[in-house]
Amino acid sequence: RYEEIPVAIENIGVRCREIVETLNHVNRKGRLTREVLTRLREIGQVFRDELFTLDVKARIKETEADHMVINLDDQLVHIPWELLHDGKQFLCQRFNMGRLVKTRQTILGTKPRKLAHPFKMLILADPKGDLQGAYQEGTQIRDYIEQERETIGVSFRSDNITPDFIRKKMRNFDLVHFAGHSDYNPNSPEETGWRLTKGILTTQEIIKMAGTAAMPALIFSNACQSARSEDCGIKEYFQDEIFGLANAFILAGVKHYVGTFWEIMDEPSRRFALEFYKGLINGLTVGHAVREARLELIEEYGEETIVWASYLLYGDPTFNYMDQIMLAEEQDLSTSAPKYKSRDREAPLSPTPAEAWVRAGEEVIDFTEKESKKKIKPWWLVVAAGIIFVVASIFWGYPGLLRVETEPYVRAILDRYNAGDFEEALKACETLEDKNPQIRLGHLVEGNIYLRMGNLNGAEASYQEALNAVKGTEPQKAEVFMGLGRIASIRKQTEEALRYYQLATEAAPTKRSGYLSQALILEKAGQYEEALNRLEQAREMAPQDRILTAITNETRKKVALARDEEKQERIDRLVKELLENAQMPSRALPSDGWTSKPLTLWIMDFETQGYALQEGEERLLVSGLSEEMLQTGRIQLVERAILDRLLEELKLGTSNLIDRNTALSLGKILAARLILFGQVHYADPQSQVAMRLIETETGRVTAAVNKSFGIVVPVTTLTGQLSQDILK
Repeated sequence: RYEEIPVAIENIGVRCREIVETLNHVNRKGRLTREVLTRLREIGQVFRDELFTLDVKARIKETEADHMVINLDDQLVHIPWELLHDGKQFLCQRFNMGRLVKTRQTILGTKPRKLAHPFKMLILADPKGDLQGAYQEGTQIRDYIEQERETIGVSFRSDNITPDFIRKKMRNFDLVHFAGHSDYNPNSPEETGWRLTKGILTTQEIIKMAGTAAMPALIFSNACQSARSEDCGIKEYFQDEIFGLANAFILAGVKHYVGTFWEIMDEPSRRFALEFYKGLINGLTVGHAVREARLELIEEYGEETIVWASYLLYGDPTFNYMDQIMLAEEQDLSTSAPKYKSRDREAPLSPTPAEAWVRAGEEVIDFTEKESKKKIKPWWLVVAAGIIFVVASIFWGYPGLLRVETEPYVRAILDRYNAGDFEEALKACETLEDKNPQIRLGHLVEGNIYLRMGNLNGAEASYQEALNAVKGTEPQKAEVFMGLGRIASIRKQTEEALRYYQLATEAAPTKRSGYLSQALILEKAGQYEEALNRLEQAREMAPQDRILTAITNETRKKVALARDEEKQERIDRLVKELLENAQMPSRALPSDGWTSKPLTLWIMDFETQGYALQEGEERLLVSGLSEEMLQTGRIQLVERAILDRLLEELKLGTSNLIDRNTALSLGKILAARLILFGQVHYADPQSQVAMRLIETETGRVTAAVNKSFGIVVPVTTLTGQLSQDILK
């Protein structure tokens, strides 16, 4: 049964414009005044009167249904059906709503995507690098999803995202979340799309992806036309904007599309996305997950914060992803993945190792139709299993058969990386990832290169992909954790850095790098005893490392000084004498039998530009040089404890020492004849060390040393070369 209701198209346009004008009264915090919200309700009621017959209104009022499916002609998508009001609630507050659109266009999508446990998810966050809120949204969703590893395996990327990358990688995933810019061109709708690191993924290119392998089942596009910190008015064609992208993805075969059609604030948008995925994972239908996220926003921020109304769902709202997984398992269509068990929404999250949930590549894309399965007799199963085992054993025993496909690419990556040819190494990494994305080494090297180039977001994404990859060694995993720890350290996230370095030591307990990095961070934070503990653990693995010995001895002195009040008093007296002597006329020093003056050297902390892979590498350089200088027996070094106490007395920080005049004055107080200034520049594979020896009395540069070194040169080798140059 159907009814007809005559509606003037002009009236629809007027009502749409009224809603736009009302929503444009939203302030920078995304809030409406109570009066404006009341007006939005009134317009929603009038709009409902014009679009629904009395019988339809009565049925909606009486129904106990939870879901509402709106079947639309594609000429009616611009009507904000979700904001129609029944006098008590907006429809999207009362129902789990979804739009199904009838179109004259050809549906090009291939067969529906077959879902298996666990899902595979791709997060694309802030490709342009100018939306900090979008980047934070991506990382927060990633961190939440990683706690649900039994259900969803997640890959994160925020840099070097191109249309070509998405076309190649998107079909490997069941769910895709995009947080960033989108462009809409009302004069050329086919040019609408996601703005990426390079270029735009247009609706035209999306539609071209149809007809090959299955597209992702769900796309969540948390996109906007401008930076979220700007004021951005809602356009009259705001409904068309979201439909342009939704239409392209659905024509290409995507089952569900969630999107926002006006500018939204960062924090509520992140909260909405997190609540949506929480509901989806815990067994809600898609429509119910969207509605629960709306209601959570209303409860948290109030109904006046209008973000809850900015989301639309295209696709069947009654579809339940968790139920589909259970059904697939019951029909034996999935692989050997563990059975999904629904749990209470408030149950605690229990992360599991990455290897437990990452699926092999062939489980992501299935190019073939499944034939109906025939019943196989048990003895055939035994024979088949035996044959497979024998054949696999033969092939795996000969590297020239199974492993030859990727080994040349692995060798090429290592050769080019070690030679410092970053550009070619990145190309080799991409080739290996195309061949087999589950090999960890390519992602790891890619992350190291991006980190050295200063691209922290790109490095983080590559390291996360390396963790997701299942083919790799434990030392490689440790190196990945070291990279993530280095990024956290650079971002001043000390606790996060320590956590990653601890994970590195757990992955490779016989390697010293994780303990050393923890020690350097703890020492910088003034936790000397904890730092000394880590250093001694590192020394057990490398007792012959002279730099490690030197820095351990320095830290041991700091611990002893903190415990020994007499030593502290001695240093205080010495500093007091130095300050007094600096104010008195110079006098002859007692002779020590030498005609030359004692050569007292102060090695300042080195400045750095760019990022080293090793935590505190410049600190290790200074300690190594100090140790080499002391071995000569003719050079006296300014004790670090005296310098620290003097800086404290003069109320100076280490940043003040960048000023040359301040450093020279302090050098005279310390009775240092020479000051060694140093800078390390990490930019390309050939890093640069520049050092200057300056006389404190004259301010004259007496010697200069410049040295280039490659990425694989160990610090011990480097300090040996530099010290020889300084001594000359």
